[in-house]
Amino acid sequence: MKAVEDSLDVDRVSWDAVPACEYAAACMAVYDYVCREACREQNAVTIAGSADINGDFSHRISAAAELKKQAMARIEWLMPGGGFMFETM
Repeated sequence: MKAVEDSLDVDRVSWDAVPACEYAAACMAVYDYVCREACREQNAVTIAGSADINGDFSHRISAAAELKKQAMARIEWLMPGGGFMFETM
C-alpha cells in the first residue's frame, strides 16, 4: 500500500476520495492476509510431523485479487496520468 500512497496525486485528493482510498487500503490488507494465511496453511505441519501441502487456496487468492483490483480501479483517477503503471502485490 505504501507504493500506492506514494504515487497518489495529492492535488486531486478531496474529501470525497477519502472513503474510496480507505476501502482500497482495506482491500489491499485483505489480499495480503489471504495470501499470507494460504501460505501458512499450505506449509502447516501436522502433529505427526509431516508437511500438509494438499490444500488448494487458489480460489481464495483469486477472489481476494479480484476484490483488490476492483478497489484499486475506483481510485485510478487519483493517480498521475489516470492509472497505475504497475499493480502492487
